[in-house]
Amino acid sequence: MSEQTLETQLQESVAKYTESGNQIHKFTNGTAEETVTTDAGEVSTLAKIEKDTQDTISASMTDLTTKSEQVATDKTEVSDLKDQTQQIVTDFESTHKAALESAISANSLDISANAQNIAEKAAKIAEPIAYVEFGKDGTIINSKGVKMVTRTSTGIYKIYLNDELKGKEFNALASTTSWSTTRYASKNFEEGSVVIQVITFQGDRYIDSVSTAYIYER
Repeated sequence: MSEQTLETQLQESVAKYTESGNQIHKFTNGTAEETVTTDAGEVSTLAKIEKDTQDTISASMTDLTTKSEQVATDKTEVSDLKDQTQQIVTDFESTHKAALESAISANSLDISANAQNIAEKAAKIAEPIAYVEFGKDGTIINSKGVKMVTRTSTGIYKIYLNDELKGKEFNALASTTSWSTTRYASKNFEEGSVVIQVITFQGDRYIDSVSTAYIYER
């Protein structure tokens, strides 16, 4: 190797060492805005690394603070919504609950009364307060709660209930053993009487017939 070549290499090494020293000096002592150019690319100075790190931490803290404030706001809104809901419930209870409970209670009483009324009517229908089976001339064959039957004319019979049944309101059902039908013509609650008619199926004339009548309290 020639002396000139060795000197050139030495100069290059010194220059490179000097450049590296300058890079290290700039990396160590450079400002927070500078970067150092190296063979691997741009490298931030220590001051810039510290500043960037601090900026990142500050940004993270700001973001965390913002999120914490948002959480606090959301919590407050949830609490307010809970209070509003409770107020709605309270207002409803104070203005409508009593009326609603009263209406429910009244309906329950109505249902109970209707059920009782139906039960009473069913009991009345199940057991007649009076019945009578009588012959063509009105003679009583079998009876309960009936004191007399009179034949007022052909096919027309008036039934008189016992005195204790006078004044009671009642319905009457009747049937006959002949090829005819029966119907009641009139009722007198105060007198305790009912008029039964026996008429042919054609409805053209009245006929005398053995018949039965059932009296049910209303």
